[in-house]
Amino acid sequence: MGRRDYDDDDDDFDDDRPAPRRRIKKKRSGDNTLLYVLLGVGGALMLCLCCGGVGTVVVITSKDKGGNPIARNGVVLDQAGVLTANDPPDPTVGGNRMRMKVFNVHMVPEKTYTINMTSNDFDAYLRLESPTRQRLAEDDDSGGGLNSRIIFRPTQAGPHRVIATSWNGGLGRFHIKVEER
Repeated sequence: MGRRDYDDDDDDFDDDRPAPRRRIKKKRSGDNTLLYVLLGVGGALMLCLCCGGVGTVVVITSKDKGGNPIARNGVVLDQAGVLTANDPPDPTVGGNRMRMKVFNVHMVPEKTYTINMTSNDFDAYLRLESPTRQRLAEDDDSGGGLNSRIIFRPTQAGPHRVIATSWNGGLGRFHIKVEER
């Protein structure tokens, strides 16, 4: 075996032999960032699939001093969903034939909230309950056509229940959006 001479490049040899393998050190900080992002996206997808959602899930990552979510661009909740025969019955509208999905939305007295529910599949019906489950507002068609809209200014802070259901027992896709004003 002869002597190996290196060029100034450190990668190429003067002869035709392959360059030696270099050991690459892994950077420690941020190694798991992609893993965490994928887990977060996968978790959101799993939540969407488990809840029967067919559209978007908005993940709010900022929180105030009390640990409550902070709206981005005024949007507190923006989610597509599906009312199915497997959803729990709504005890306050139409007996047991109406189905419902419940969304907990943290509200504060200093803000006014617009809650919209739209659907091309059924007559949308919205109900809003306080943190103690008192009925505060409900709407059938104020959102135009068969869509619902509630404009509300809470008197107490806390997780209010936005209940998406239908007026006529219809099932299918819907979209719900809650915005701060």
